[in-house]
Amino acid sequence: MIVNHRLKKAEDGWAIALADAQVSYIHVDFRLGLDISDGTGIVRVTIGQICRLKKLGSEVMLNPDDAPSVAPILALFNAKVDAIAIQRTGELTVQFADGERLDVCPNDRYESWEIACEDDEFLIVCQPGGEVSIFQESAPES
Repeated sequence: MIVNHRLKKAEDGWAIALADAQVSYIHVDFRLGLDISDGTGIVRVTIGQICRLKKLGSEVMLNPDDAPSVAPILALFNAKVDAIAIQRTGELTVQFADGERLDVCPNDRYESWEIACEDDEFLIVCQPGGEVSIFQESAPES
């Protein structure tokens, strides 16, 4: 299993290690993307399907194919990010410091999300059906 200073094994999947992280860039095309920056680099989260933004008792659906529906995510520009968690079943959670949470479920027909980390040169992809694949350019640390 690939594990390094950024990608950590967790009991039920993996976690992306972050230190004083915040959303530094939001992009929308046919996908929704968040660049999350901290002192060691950028973690790029790209979502290709409908996802949920949950905040204090409410929930809103964001559909990357419908640009106006993703408007609520714009309020998270410069928001602090506490954690990124990946379940073995393909669920992705981005937890924000103010209690908001972005949840992405796997899709049976296509890749629902991917995470690219440039400083560690790895890519994590949620394959159709929820299988999580991890690709890394450099040799993993022991």
